[in-house]
Amino acid sequence: MDIHAPASDNIDELRRIADANGVATGFWDWYGNWVGVSASTLLKVLGALGLPLDESSTVGDVHEALRITDEREWRRTLPPTIVARQGGGYLFPVHVPDGSWVNVQWVLEDGRKGACDQVDRYVPPRMIDGELVGRATFDVPHWLPLGWHRLVATVEGGHVESATLIIVPNTLSLPLLESLASCVGCQRSAVLDAFGFFVGYWRCGRSRGSCSHLCGQGCRLPAH
Repeated sequence: MDIHAPASDNIDELRRIADANGVATGFWDWYGNWVGVSASTLLKVLGALGLPLDESSTVGDVHEALRITDEREWRRTLPPTIVARQGGGYLFPVHVPDGSWVNVQWVLEDGRKGACDQVDRYVPPRMIDGELVGRATFDVPHWLPLGWHRLVATVEGGHVESATLIIVPNTLSLPLLESLASCVGCQRSAVLDAFGFFVGYWRCGRSRGSCSHLCGQGCRLPAH
């Protein structure tokens, strides 16, 4: 394809970039039909995320944006945030100057810490900005408790970088799901009430600031 052609001519490549950047490329409408997002919309959203793309971009610009997206994680020592299920462990990449040593620690909310184990997984180094960058793979221990923790990587030469580590439940029990659904219902009622619909009073039992009697979570709501 001609690299000078409009970016919209290569919608498949745009969708690849969108997927890699966490941007939805379509949605299900209320009739149950899948509706693809237009090339124009994808270009605007990807541009807003910092990629060099806009509605005037060409196919060549799309290729460059894909390269930038592909290399982005190689420019960071650690991913910015890792979300792992409790009991399942989680493999994550660590990038360092090729041949340099690195150690990674987990640090819990209460201050306890320990070492993450490195996994024997070879990934060829890449040339990034004229320097060879290597990738090591580490594992989040499967027994870490739920919560917001940290990972801290120390690279040969003194560079230190940290990332957020979030351990979430492996499954949600029915009582927890029911309480979450109740909280959402209370918040919806509060919004309705804010627009003058009396149904909000009945859904929250004319609560003044809390729906603890309804869902047991003590959600903070606007006063009726």
